[in-house]
Amino acid sequence: MSQTIAPDYSLTGASAALAVEKGLAEAEWYTTPVPKAELRQLLERRDGPAIRDTALLFLLLLATGSATVALLGTWWVAIPYLIYAVLYGTSSDSR
Repeated sequence: MSQTIAPDYSLTGASAALAVEKGLAEAEWYTTPVPKAELRQLLERRDGPAIRDTALLFLLLLATGSATVALLGTWWVAIPYLIYAVLYGTSSDSR
């Protein structure tokens, strides 16, 4: 029977020293070249773009829905209906 030795995951054990020697610990982490002040400005939350995009979506849904109703009975109904279906279907999936 062979005996299995459990790995040492402690911060001060032999495995920790070996990891430092191999360069697996205490690594230099990536930092962005963007200055911190500019990054904070870029990450600032704003409601304006979301409100604008939502209003545009509802306007397009209303326009294509109205065009679909107006063109019922003709083959032209397929164009606004397909646009409406794509907008309606994709807007319900937030991904």
